[in-house]
Parts: sequence; C-alpha cells; structure tokens
Amino acid sequence: MEEDLKLRDVLEIVRRRRRLIMTIVACGMAAALLFLMSVTPRYTAEATLKFDPRQFQITSENKNVGPELFERLIAGEIAVIRSPELVEIVVVAERLDEDSEFTRASVFDRLRGLFTSSRAGAEEQLQNRVRERFLDGLVVEQPARSNLIAISFTSEDAVKAARIANAITTIYLTQHLENRLGSSPLASRWLGDRKETLRDQWRASEQAAEDFKAKNNLNFAAGANLNEQHIGRLNEQMIEAAGDVEETRAKVEQIRQLIKAQDFTQLTNVVQSDVMTRLRERHAITAQRQASMATALMANHPQMKQINSEMRSLRAHIAAEGKRMLENLEVEFRSKRDREKLIKANMAQMINGQQRTSEVAVKLRELEKNAASDKAIYEAFLNRSNETLEQSSGDFANFQLIKKAQVPLRPSFPSKLKVLLLGLVGSLMAGLGAAFLLEALFDRFRTKSHVTSHLDLPHLATMPELKGADFWTKELARRPERLIAFNPSSAFGRAAGALRVALGLRAPKGEIKTLAICSAREGEGKTMVAAAIAQHAALQGQKALLMDCDFRTPALAGLFEASTAAEPIDISGFTPSVASPLMHDAVTGLDVMPVLSDQANAATFLNSHEFTDMLASARKTYDLVVIDTGALDTSPETWVVASLADASLLVVEWNKTRRETAAEAVRQLIASNATPIGVVLNRADAAELAEAGDSAPLGRFPTPAFGRRREAPEAPQSARPFGEGLFGGAGE
Repeated sequence: MEEDLKLRDVLEIVRRRRRLIMTIVACGMAAALLFLMSVTPRYTAEATLKFDPRQFQITSENKNVGPELFERLIAGEIAVIRSPELVEIVVVAERLDEDSEFTRASVFDRLRGLFTSSRAGAEEQLQNRVRERFLDGLVVEQPARSNLIAISFTSEDAVKAARIANAITTIYLTQHLENRLGSSPLASRWLGDRKETLRDQWRASEQAAEDFKAKNNLNFAAGANLNEQHIGRLNEQMIEAAGDVEETRAKVEQIRQLIKAQDFTQLTNVVQSDVMTRLRERHAITAQRQASMATALMANHPQMKQINSEMRSLRAHIAAEGKRMLENLEVEFRSKRDREKLIKANMAQMINGQQRTSEVAVKLRELEKNAASDKAIYEAFLNRSNETLEQSSGDFANFQLIKKAQVPLRPSFPSKLKVLLLGLVGSLMAGLGAAFLLEALFDRFRTKSHVTSHLDLPHLATMPELKGADFWTKELARRPERLIAFNPSSAFGRAAGALRVALGLRAPKGEIKTLAICSAREGEGKTMVAAAIAQHAALQGQKALLMDCDFRTPALAGLFEASTAAEPIDISGFTPSVASPLMHDAVTGLDVMPVLSDQANAATFLNSHEFTDMLASARKTYDLVVIDTGALDTSPETWVVASLADASLLVVEWNKTRRETAAEAVRQLIASNATPIGVVLNRADAAELAEAGDSAPLGRFPTPAFGRRREAPEAPQSARPFGEGLFGGAGE
C-alpha cells in the first residue's frame, strides 16, 4: 500500500508539473533540431588491413605466435600508424597544412595566439594544430580482437576522408616495405626512389587531365559529356516542334478551304469551341424547321422568308466564328514555326560547337589514358615490390590490403536519430528532474496530501478561487463574501456545503456550537470562509451567528450593512469602548455581530468574564456561532478566542501559504489550548485540481435544499430588530 501511495505521489507531481516538463522537452527537441541544422556533418571512410604473423621469426627458429605476443604485435603496428613520423609524411603528401579544415583556428586557438609574439611561434602553433586535428580524425583499432587493422579517417568532406584513409594505408605499407628491406640498403633506396618517381608521375598525369578539362570548359556529369546530352534533348524538341507545326498547318488549310467552300456543317465539326457548338446546334434546329416548312409553305410566304433569313444569319455567324478561329490558329502556327526555327538554330550552334571541341576531346582522352597507364604502372610496381620483399626475406610480417576506403554516402556525425532520441530522453529526464526538484523546494500547499503530511490535521475542503463569472452583479463584485446568499449552487457554494458536512463529521465531542476561523497570516480569505459557513448554515434553516473578533481589520459590519438593520446591544456589566450593534440579514436569516471593542482594549475585553458569559449565552441561543478571528502572526488575541471556542478551523491559501508558517500556526493553536479540527485550502485553482485528480472536496458532499427564499441583492430587505435572547431570555 505504501508503494502505491508513493507511485500516486509521483504521478501527481508529473501531472501537476506537466507544463514545465513539456516546455523543457520542447526546448530540448528544439535544441536538437537547431544542432542538426547548424552543425557541420562529418564523414568517416575506413580501410582494412590483414595482419598474418605465421612466418614471423622470433629467434633463429620459427615458432608459432601466441595470443599474448599477437596482441603486442597488433598494438605495435597500431602505434606505428599513429606515430608522428607517419603523420608528418601524410600531412606533407596530402598538403593538409594548406587545407582550411586543418588550419582553421578556433576561439581557443585565437586566445592562445595572443600570447605568441614571434612569427616562428605562430607557425609552430599552426603545424601543431594541423597534426592535432589530423590525429583527432584518425582512428586505428583492432576490430573484435581479430587479425585485422581498421584505419578510419573522419573529415568534413566525404571524398577527402576516403583519400586520406587510403593515403595513410599506402604510406604505411610503403614504410613497412622499406623497413623490411633495411638489410639491403641499395635495393631499399632504389625501390623507394622508384616508387616516389612513379607516384609523382601518376599524380602529374592526372593533374594534367584535370587542368585540360578546366581550361577547355569540358563539362562532364557521371562520365557523360553534357554537350552531347544537350544536343540529344534539342533533337527531341526539334522533332516534336516539327510535328506540331505540320499539324497546325494542316488544320489551318482545312479550315480555310471549308470557309471558302461555305461548308458550314463540316466547319462546325472541325472548329471546336463553345460558341461554334451553340451555333451548330441552332443551325441544325433551324435547318430542320426550314425543311419542314418548305413542304407546306410557298417560298414567298412570310414564315419561309423569316426562316431563310435566320439561316443566312446563322451561316454568317458560323463563318465569322470560323474566321476568328482561323486567325487564332494562324497566330499559333506562326508561334510554333518560330519556335521550330529557334530550336534548329540552337541545334546547329551546338553541333558546330561539338565539332570544334572534337579535337579537344581527343586530346583529353589521350591525357586520361596516360593517367590511367601511370596509375596501373605504379600499382603494379608497388605489388611487385611487396612480393619481392616476401621472397627475399623470412623476417617480415605479412600485410594485405583487403578493403580500400570508399567515399561514404552518409555522414557518420551527427546521427539524426541518435541526436533526436538523446534530445528527447535528455530533455524528458531534465524536465522530470526539474519537476521533482521544484516539488522538493516548493514549500506551499497545493493538494490535500500536503496538508495531511505536513500539518498532521485532516483536510476538510478545498474552496475554489472566485472567477469573474461568479460576480453576476455589481453588489457581488463589491462584496464577494455574499456569494453564498445569492448563488449557493456555484462551485464555491458546493464547497461550502461540503465543508459544513465535513465539520459535522469531525466534531470531536458531539456538536460544534462555536467555531473559530483562523489563518496563519493576513489575506488568506478566512473572512470569506467564515461568512460562507455562517450563511450556508442560516440558509439551511439553522440559527446562526457570525461574530467579528478581528480587532485589527474588522470587516463584517461593512459586508452586511447594505441589507440589514441593527440596534445597539448592552452587555451586562460591560460597556465596550465602541458602540456595536447586532445586525440581522433578511436574505439569509443570519445574525451578525461586529467588533465589540477597539484594538487597544481587545486583550482586556477577551479576558473578561463578560466575553466568556457572552459566548456561553450564544451557545445556548444559536445552533452555530462562527467567529472570524485575526491572523495568528499579527493578532495574539486570536489565541484567546480560539481557546474559548469549541473548535478552530485553519484557513490556508492554496499555493501561497508556506508550510512552515502554517505548521507554526497549528503549534500556536495547540499551545493555547485550542482545538484545531482541520484545514481548509482556500482560493484554489479548480481546473488545475481537477486535472490533478484532487477536486473531490469541491463537490463531494451533496448540498441540501435551502430552507429560506433568496432575493436579489439590489432590493435590500427590511431587517428585524434583534437583541433579545443572545445572552438568555426570549431567544432561548
């Protein structure tokens, strides 16, 4: 059961702080997307070498290489690949010290450069920066404890990454061959010089081909000449344009002949337009009528003359429409003919240009063949030199290139899925952490569990915060404490009914006759709660008295004076310094007693026998006496009132009152021999509580039918004088 409660608390915190969590998650995802859009992608190319130490000579006798020695040999070769000497060779060979990716200075590099005054120091920093970034992009490892060595390089350019990875592999194999041939200096020197010569010759021939293409503006895409592709497309367009021209020419000639022959029936079939369609329909109908009338009427008959005139008019309209369509077709024909001429001119120009570049293309193919031949010679020499090394000596480690580095198609960094997933999970964890941290640091009351766990008192009800819709009259807007009297079915009225039922259930020794409403500090709405309890009891037909004992900020006289009449009260043996009437509210039937003393004489008045006798008489006269007290932190006299009442109710403002402040108020009440029976959370956000599953106290108890008739606040009711019976007599 305890674990279930803890889980519910966690879920409650998540629901309550869901906006914060969702905001942090949204920010995290936005940051992840911004990172993906702003970061420069990096590509990784990998080459693989196979290491075979079966003929590795340890001593004068060949022995098998054990696992431990094998691991040491692999680690040694990896260290050689990452050695400064090999790095220096690759940097010089690939001209990386002229590449902006490696020479670009970061903010830290610029700050460090401020302390370097000499030019020599700046150049040394540049060289170190290039080598550091080269080593940052180089990864040499042994995959899965195998006999393979994976050489991968990461760069901002995919082609560059593959080129450098292959260069590292080639230079490493070359150095390995030179080291193995160290016992033959002459052969080693000759092989090394020959390899460099062949490599330089191959690179020079490739560079010559590229320079020739750039100089002569030869454009190629995926190995195809762009000019030839353009000529092919122009040829297709020219054929299509010629067909369109001939088709339009034939249609123009046909329409011209039909108009000349006045064959209007055939003309309407050829010319397709809405106007011609309507004219054709009218012509057919009129022709039918003409044929019908011709069999019955003479030619000079008026109707025949009229129908013949109508037929002539229709033929004239058809001819005019045909001429208009003919003019449009002639314009279209001329446009298509001009387009055909333009395509033919472009075609001729491209063909002439292609003929002019034929000799250039032949020269380019010759240069490309030379570059391919030099490359084949260099690779053949390199392979042959490796074979020569293996055949000439047994003291070697057999290396084989099993995979060249290919140009990567996708970036290795950043991984969109991983970044988004990391942003989601990280922001979600950050949001949950922030929510729980705020919950741990936030020492206000938000739920009934906070009340029961921190004050050790039962939570009786949660009073909702009043909204603008609750004040449907100006009188209620000015005096919201009167809401129960005129709108008892509101959420606040239902909460007041629930509170009264809860008070009856929490009575420690039977019925509660006098109830002190307290709060830890000013402004928590205790007067609103006291007025709600008293008015609700009166509306249910109980005889209730609302007493004002807040001597610092009395408010009840101003709240009920608009609809009450009052007369002074004489308390036997005691004359208060401030004349105080007893008022009666005719709307709810509630009696209201304003303050009976000023602040200076409050302590003397409360500790007198007259006040004690007055409370005793009120218990006998009324079913319920609700006492509105002052704040415990500023009104010490509240302790006296709370100790004399049957029970005291602590009002805590939702999401405002500090937990330690409320706990100190409870300790003060208990120390003054008061009987606190519960806590009311006041001015709560009902919507947030409902979403958090903590809205039951707002309407858990049914509101009984009200026993008195309510009237509008704009029509004040006459109040009955009330003075008798409060301290004995007729009121009993």
